[in-house]
Amino acid sequence: MRPKFLLQFLGETTDHSSIVLEEKEVRAANASSAVQEITNVEWPTRAISLRLIDADGRPVYERWRTDIEGHI
Repeated sequence: MRPKFLLQFLGETTDHSSIVLEEKEVRAANASSAVQEITNVEWPTRAISLRLIDADGRPVYERWRTDIEGHI
């Protein structure tokens, strides 16, 4: 069985804290393969970042959306 990862898309609330907008399960042999699996994933409209979490709950990858004005 391939390890399970959790892909989370995060948005920003009015008080500038983060909120999880959407979660998707990703199955891959390892963290590197999981990152490759999500390379071209479609982002929800309000998402400003994404993170990939391993089965132990640790973030293994994070990325900020770059096509939104005002965010890096």
